[in-house]
Amino acid sequence: MLSLRTFSTRRQRISRTGFSLVELLVSITIFIILATISLSAFRDSKHDKVAAAARQLGASFHGAHSRAGKSMEPRGLRLLRDKQTPALISGMQYIGQTQIYDGTLRVQIDANGTVQLKCIQLGEWTRLRDEGLLKPGARMRIPANESGRWYTISSQGFDPDNNKMRIVGLIDNASWNPAANSNLGAYQIEPRTSADPAELTRSNTLPIPYLLRLAPQELPETEATNLPPGIVIDLDSSRMPQAWKVFEDTNQNGVLDANENDGNATLPNDNANGILDDVNFDILVSPNGTVTGSLSGSGPIFLYVCTREDFDRMQSISGYSVGLIPGDFENGQNGTVAPYTADFPSSERKLVCIIPQTGLVYMAEVNGTDNYINGTSTNTPDGWADDPYSYARKGREGR
Repeated sequence: MLSLRTFSTRRQRISRTGFSLVELLVSITIFIILATISLSAFRDSKHDKVAAAARQLGASFHGAHSRAGKSMEPRGLRLLRDKQTPALISGMQYIGQTQIYDGTLRVQIDANGTVQLKCIQLGEWTRLRDEGLLKPGARMRIPANESGRWYTISSQGFDPDNNKMRIVGLIDNASWNPAANSNLGAYQIEPRTSADPAELTRSNTLPIPYLLRLAPQELPETEATNLPPGIVIDLDSSRMPQAWKVFEDTNQNGVLDANENDGNATLPNDNANGILDDVNFDILVSPNGTVTGSLSGSGPIFLYVCTREDFDRMQSISGYSVGLIPGDFENGQNGTVAPYTADFPSSERKLVCIIPQTGLVYMAEVNGTDNYINGTSTNTPDGWADDPYSYARKGREGR
C-alpha cells in the first residue's frame, strides 16, 4: 500500500518529465537571438572573407613548398585570372617543374631590321604551343652554350604554326654591328653591305642551337581552387615582379616598352597596364623554400586582396589610374574628398607578401593614410593612399 508521501513524490516526478511553456519560450527566444547574431556575422562578413582569402593564399604557398620538399623538385602556384576580368585573380592551381627543350633555329632579319626566329624542326613549336608549354613570355637561350644570352619570346610575331617567333631584346638592327653581337660566335649574321632598306632578308648560314625554358605544367593530382566568393586579387593594385609584366620591344631597341599597346589597337591587348593577357602568373618554389625560376631575382611581391565590389567601384571613380589604392575612410577624412563615401572602401583590404630570396610569406595591412595630393601638399587628402605598401615593406604583419 502506497503512503501519501510516496504518491506525492511520484506525482512530482511525473509532473517534471517535460518543459513548462515559459521555459520553452525562453529557450526559443535565446536560440533566435544566437542564430541572428551568427547569421549576421557570417552572412556578409567581408572582413572575414578577405582575411580568409589571404590566409588561403599563404597556406597554398606553403603547400607548394611542402610538395617541393617531398619531390625534391620545384613546385609552385599558378594564380588563375578571372575569366571576365583579366586584371583580377580568382583562384590558384599547383604546378610542377619548368622543363627545358632544345632545338635548332635560324635568325632572319628582314629589310626593316626586324628580327625573326625560324624553327628548323617543322611543327615542333606548334606542338609545344598546343600542349600549353610555349607562350609569349617564355625564355629562350641563343645560342645554347654558355656564351648564349637569354631572351624573352614576344607576343608580337608569335606564329608557331608557321615556325616563326620574335623575341624581346636586340640581336640585330638596321645598322648591324658584329662587335655588339659577339655572343653569336660562328653563328653571326653577315652585316649589311649598304644602308639600302631594300636589301634582301638576311639569315645566318649555320643552324643555331637553342634552349627553351617551357612553361610549368599543372600537377595532375591537384585541382584548381577558388578564392572565397566575391574576393579577388587586384593585379592593378598589386606590386608585381617585372617578369609578370611587359614582354615587348616594339622598336627592337633592346629596351622593354613601358606599355605594350603603345596606343596601337593592332597589338595584343594588355589592359593598358603592361600585363599581357596570356602570361601565366607562376610562383615556383625550390625544395629549400626559396622562389626559383624567373622570379628568383625579383624584389618583394605584394598581392592586393580585396572585394570585387570595391574593385568595381574603384574603377568607376574619376581620376583613378593603375596602381592607385583607396585611402581609409576611417582615417580621419570627412567623406567629401573624392573618392570617399561613407562606405568606401566597404571592407578590409590585405596584402599577401612574398619575399623570393627567403621564401617568407606573410599577411600585412594596407596603409591607407592619405595626407597628400600627388605627394606634394601636406594635410590635403586626395582620396588615395600615400604609401599603401609601407607596412608590408617593414614586415608589419596583419591579422
